[in-house]
Amino acid sequence: MPTLAEVFAAVPGVPLNIEVKQAAPPIEAAVLAVLDRGAARERTLLAAEDAAIMTRIRAAAPEVLTSFSAAEVAEWVYRLRDGQLAGYRPPGIALQVPPTFGDVAIVTADSVATAHRFGLEVHAWTINEEQEIEALLELGVDGIMTDFPARGLAVLRRRGLR
Repeated sequence: MPTLAEVFAAVPGVPLNIEVKQAAPPIEAAVLAVLDRGAARERTLLAAEDAAIMTRIRAAAPEVLTSFSAAEVAEWVYRLRDGQLAGYRPPGIALQVPPTFGDVAIVTADSVATAHRFGLEVHAWTINEEQEIEALLELGVDGIMTDFPARGLAVLRRRGLR
């Protein structure tokens, strides 16, 4: 398995989405150092489910692009549902979410449009069927995370996007 530095070197200029999963001991400083060595801060979105990790990343490097933590996604969903978004300031630039959580629809045409009004991207995960990729693209999502990249590329090619 390649190191993060090797990934940046292998795909220069390619935007990357890196999920930081290690909370203890903290590795955020090491991740940021690798981003700097690879001149990759401007092309990397850092993600973490853990709110403490996101807090440490944003404190150490406020200019780095980040997604929402799980707690921040939950806050967004509740505010959206309750119409409490007036004055809301998003903590990151991307909502990375499953299309549904239990029986709650997270990714809908309205939720995507609202996210876009706040300057947010919506990335859906983990989408492995071409029909679902198509449906989510129709809703306006900005990104798809999949275990089968060839399927995603096939959809994009059919749509003339690649």
